[in-house]
Amino acid sequence: MNITNIVTFLNSKGFGKSYQTIYSFLTGRSEMSFKTAHSLSKVFPEKGILEFKNLSPDDLISFFYSILPDDIKHKGCHNTKWRIENIKKRYGPDILEDLEKSKSNPFFTHIHIAGKYNISREYVGQLYRIVYGNRYNSDDKKTLREEELSCSNNPNRKVAEYKKSGSIYQGAITEKLFMCKCELLGFDVSIPCKSDFDIVVNGWKIDVKSSIVARTNGRHLRIKYNRFTATKKQRDVCHFFACYSEITETFFIIPNEDIGKNIGKTKTFYITPKKATCCAAKNRYHKYENRFDLLETNNKNTTVWDSGTD
Repeated sequence: MNITNIVTFLNSKGFGKSYQTIYSFLTGRSEMSFKTAHSLSKVFPEKGILEFKNLSPDDLISFFYSILPDDIKHKGCHNTKWRIENIKKRYGPDILEDLEKSKSNPFFTHIHIAGKYNISREYVGQLYRIVYGNRYNSDDKKTLREEELSCSNNPNRKVAEYKKSGSIYQGAITEKLFMCKCELLGFDVSIPCKSDFDIVVNGWKIDVKSSIVARTNGRHLRIKYNRFTATKKQRDVCHFFACYSEITETFFIIPNEDIGKNIGKTKTFYITPKKATCCAAKNRYHKYENRFDLLETNNKNTTVWDSGTD
């Protein structure tokens, strides 16, 4: 609902400057004061001062919507629809999805949208107000961002805290890439705050591995291959290892049971190029390249392994 229509209604009721404090409350920029609640109770006696004081912004909007006259309730609706259609024609339908994403994703802001469409951040705020009828509240996004970053396993926190040259930073970038791919496929993705694995996808416990590029001496040339390591704790709890190869720039979705048994604390495994003439036994993981279908919910071709499977 357009909050501007509510302001028009309050002006018609003779609120004067008091409507500004109500507008700030409805847009989440301030709290409801007793003075404002008292003013509302005088004009709308069906609710008392404490009732207005305890209402949330959404509840107050619903209250106004129930009493607004139809001529004010629908005022500007046609004009708003026309302006939204004009925005879609000018920037494409994706901009509406990006504006919606800026509401829910604490790490996706108007700065990202401004850079994508080559417009100013202030103009993005104006577009947001046209589409949603209220101002963009950055304080709510800040709260969501702080909640997200409180999780020690969150890759966004790792990216923010660690140096770019460090292995933890590089691993976090790989985790973010894997999460994006899974979300694009429509998978249910969550991050456990304290665990020996990185991500849960459709109920599967997954540890994401970034590769270490090594070389082996062939007969006539040195061959690049990827080396990965998995700790015993990870092999005890994980269903899959999502291994990113810098050589192929793809993920290998390897089931835990196919990593192989190892009595030691750490298991090292390798992925070599498909055309490599040496280390043929280590090429068995190629069948898992880009096998995101193994992570689908209730996959009949996949068995859920019990905790402790090596």
